[in-house]
Amino acid sequence: MTSVRFFPLLALCLSAAACGPAAEPAAPDPTALVTTVIAATATAGDSWTLYGQAEPDPASGQNLTAPLEAEVTGIHVAIGQAVGPGTLIATLRPSPASRLEIDRLTREAAATQVEAQRLERLRADGLASDTEVAAARAAAGTAEEGRRSLGGRAGALTLRAGRAGTVDALPAAVGDLLPAGGPVAKISRAGPLRVRLGVNPADLAGLHPGQVVTLSPISPDGRSFVGTIQSLDRRVDPASRMAGVLVVVPAASGLLAGEPIKALVPRGQTSGALSIPHAALLYDGDAPYVMVVVGGKAAKREITLVSDDGEQAQVTGALRPGEAVVVEGGAVLEEGMAVRLARTGPRLLTDTVP
Repeated sequence: MTSVRFFPLLALCLSAAACGPAAEPAAPDPTALVTTVIAATATAGDSWTLYGQAEPDPASGQNLTAPLEAEVTGIHVAIGQAVGPGTLIATLRPSPASRLEIDRLTREAAATQVEAQRLERLRADGLASDTEVAAARAAAGTAEEGRRSLGGRAGALTLRAGRAGTVDALPAAVGDLLPAGGPVAKISRAGPLRVRLGVNPADLAGLHPGQVVTLSPISPDGRSFVGTIQSLDRRVDPASRMAGVLVVVPAASGLLAGEPIKALVPRGQTSGALSIPHAALLYDGDAPYVMVVVGGKAAKREITLVSDDGEQAQVTGALRPGEAVVVEGGAVLEEGMAVRLARTGPRLLTDTVP
């Protein structure tokens, strides 16, 4: 009797299990939308695009300073003003301390002269030696030299331009008390300017003095001219993180100090280097890499950065020519993630996933 009841109960349990909730389907794998370009061999026609501004050559400028401790009584020019030789720039007067020093040296020079004359009379009477007279004459000469030096500087407190140029800076103002050598004005010489360009420190190895540069002001007038690299400034600006390139420009360029400049610098091909957009570069700490699309999946390629001008980069490493490099959406990709291509702009050079 017990076994008769067992089979209906078992059937009821199996029926209940069959009627239970169905298993949930697995979530689809995440898919990223990306834009790619084809990695191509860098060509010798590539060039760096650098930016900077025109500036006076510091070696050709004139710095006007206070010849002794003095007070500024007048500034007679303005920053940016063109000046000619002899133009009055500033007037000063000796400070109270300088006037006291001039008086002291004047009295000292007179006293040492009197002493030297006294010893000369005593020597004539046989009461002083030649050595004493020589020492007195030397002391008198030293005191007179000091008086003349300070007195001459006190008489040179009207500061004038030594050559034609432009007033670049006026660090002093009327009423300032300046130490000896304190700056009053800086004047750049009229003539050719130079251009200072910012460059990625990694690109300095591809630049050298004498290299030809095509320059054009960032203005709608369409001017352009050729300059040559004068020197490389290997110091890195902490704000921009850029090194510097100094370019000599022709006198007929018509540039103004401070004018923004764009420059194209031809660069040679690095053996085995590939050219990719700057936007494709990603970093793991300080190590650069790119993401590529292979068979509809994301793959990581570790690279070495050869050069980067902010628009195009030359790289070597695991990246191969013809691979589809991700330029948009790469930051969210992980190795093996499924991707699909966006058709969103001129940088899309491939329409199919490799």
